[in-house]
Amino acid sequence: MVRLRPFQGVLYDPQRVDLSQVVAPPYDVISPADQKRYYQQDPHNVVRLIAGEVRPSDTPQDNKYTRAAAFFHDWLANGILRREAGPRLYVYRHQFVDPLSRQSRSRLGIMGVVELEPFGRRSLRRFILYEHPQEIAATRDLSSMLKAAAEDAEEIQFGSVGELYGLIESGFSNIDEKKLFIGAPTQQMTKDLFHFPDLVKVVDRASAIKAIEEITEQGEGTNRDRDDSHFGAFVAILEELLDSREQGSSFSPARPAMRNPSASLERGYGANANPIDAPLSGKVAGLFDSAYSLMLRMLAWSFEFDAAGVEEQLKDFCRIAIDLMPRVLLPLGEGLMLMPAGNKYPGKTAGPGFGLTRHVMLPPNAENARRLCQERFKELAALTDDIFKNDLPVAVKNGCRHLQEIAEGFQKR
Repeated sequence: MVRLRPFQGVLYDPQRVDLSQVVAPPYDVISPADQKRYYQQDPHNVVRLIAGEVRPSDTPQDNKYTRAAAFFHDWLANGILRREAGPRLYVYRHQFVDPLSRQSRSRLGIMGVVELEPFGRRSLRRFILYEHPQEIAATRDLSSMLKAAAEDAEEIQFGSVGELYGLIESGFSNIDEKKLFIGAPTQQMTKDLFHFPDLVKVVDRASAIKAIEEITEQGEGTNRDRDDSHFGAFVAILEELLDSREQGSSFSPARPAMRNPSASLERGYGANANPIDAPLSGKVAGLFDSAYSLMLRMLAWSFEFDAAGVEEQLKDFCRIAIDLMPRVLLPLGEGLMLMPAGNKYPGKTAGPGFGLTRHVMLPPNAENARRLCQERFKELAALTDDIFKNDLPVAVKNGCRHLQEIAEGFQKR
């Protein structure tokens, strides 16, 4: 079960620094020349924290990591950085110029903390509340069932997913149609580019509303209470679980996974993550996170940018991203549920963390995006070589082997 919540961020104080002089790209795209330029640009440039200098004199006590920590604490103590007064969700916009079309583009996103919790009565209750239809059948005794499931005694203020889709449809219906459609026609994702038979091509208000109605029907949250919906399935599972508990059964519907696992030893980002303590499990979890992030980046690139002239690459990206889900992420995730969490978590297994700590969007230029993906696949294939040297669950071996096959095929394109 995934939970999204605010976190307490640390930001530059715009009264103390010129923000345009202290920002830098993600650490893994900063060249040595870029690093030198950012160092000279401002004494408080973030490059000192994310991609610091490596010196011949480095020691375990004095290296780029210890220096980054010293810079961070110094800037925080002297007011260059300031910690927010309380937890928040952060909306951000990234504006840039497409190097091919020279058109101005923008990305809108949201930053928050994602937590994972084991499947069980508590998570079932959240799913049911979130995916409930607008009209619940009178035959369902839902209120008493949810009360029985609320072992956390937490009042969850979820609106249904149907309410979200309804707001989107309202926007489609009320925004001026000239303002509603602002992208190039070739930026539209269609069935010939992405093999989803039910994909609706959006060209006007009517087709936009048809698309959101299709999403609403597939994504639940509709008026009808159906046994074959997500909601109906979750209610049935909860009923069976509560009935088995009443009869004294100790059956658990999930493996004893740790709560909110993290492949990294650093908690960071206010996520209350629990670092996996077993080294091999941590490596596999890191591989899962990296493959998951690459899959999302390839899909995001495919849906965001103009397909004109790069249709074949877009098809490749979509196909490979979808291929990663069942052939790599599924077996790696299943295998992690069988691997130990470590001595800090006796009796617990690890599990996938779905971490996005290195989630950098691919550049708009098709050739640059392809090269970055080729490099990343090569890195991931090398990681699997190292992991293969160990005794692993069969599912992990399968996921690693499939990742190597996909990476090898991508290098030849």
